[in-house]
Amino acid sequence: MSADPGVVLAVDLRPMRIVPLRSLSVAVLVAACASDRARPPADGSSPLEIADAGAAGSADGATERGLACGDVDLPGAGVSFIGLRVDEIGSRRAVVRFETSEPTTCEVEWGLAPDALDRAASDPDMDPDNPYAVGHEVPLEDLPPGTTIHFRARATTPGGMTWFSDGCAFPTAPSSPNEPAWVNVAPMGMIAGRSSNFGGAADQETWGAAAAIDGMMATEWSSNGDGDGAWLTVDLGRPYTLVGSGFCSRKMTDGTSIVRSIELTFDGADGRGPYQTPNPDHAYKFGFTRPVVARQVRLDALTTSGGNTGVKELELFVLP
Repeated sequence: MSADPGVVLAVDLRPMRIVPLRSLSVAVLVAACASDRARPPADGSSPLEIADAGAAGSADGATERGLACGDVDLPGAGVSFIGLRVDEIGSRRAVVRFETSEPTTCEVEWGLAPDALDRAASDPDMDPDNPYAVGHEVPLEDLPPGTTIHFRARATTPGGMTWFSDGCAFPTAPSSPNEPAWVNVAPMGMIAGRSSNFGGAADQETWGAAAAIDGMMATEWSSNGDGDGAWLTVDLGRPYTLVGSGFCSRKMTDGTSIVRSIELTFDGADGRGPYQTPNPDHAYKFGFTRPVVARQVRLDALTTSGGNTGVKELELFVLP
């Protein structure tokens, strides 16, 4: 496997230090701090942090921001929404947090207009066998940059009663002018092979390998316990001149399922890597020093934390 001394472009998606807010009447945006550089790649290239995935504090060149919507205690309601707020607002991602007065499920409906909340997200750590909790954290992924996002929280009790918070809104940050002018062609491809899908799912089903190349951080591929042996192959349908790639690992709250380094193989011959991807809260981008023409790309997990390893997103970039 030949090392590729390409530039690493790292996007910070991890939770950062949040300034807690409480406000019932005013939408307040607060600046908080801090961003860490990614670790340098094993091939000796230099890390460069760029604006890309709308992550907290560094992804789009904007400072991390938070929005407080306040407490929602509806008269006569059985469930109160406490501390409804938005943290880690970037250009393409934000995290909605709130508590409920009793255990409920955890969902957020969102959209581009207050009367068109046509998308939904849930807490990825919600246990399907017991989805009821009082503390809730819902990441909103794949948001449009520089856009006002409208949302409300939705909570269902074990008895089947569903309650909604008042509506709230926040602006996403604009895209950074430093973002590379690359086009991701991975969503144009199809899965040609994979080590396994969790629970034996088909590629297009939940946890299937197609989720790794659908262009959405909100979905993910999970292998069926493959650990360091996880791999998948993407067929782009025709050869492309690839100038870089992107990668973000899935993770579990117990610390398993994290892919910490990867390698790429193009058309079964030209290998690049290893690339270090230690933090699953980073969306890593790797610029190739030599473009490669290929139709099929194989991703191999090299080192992992074991378990149901997988991928939130694999990106394959061409010039526009």
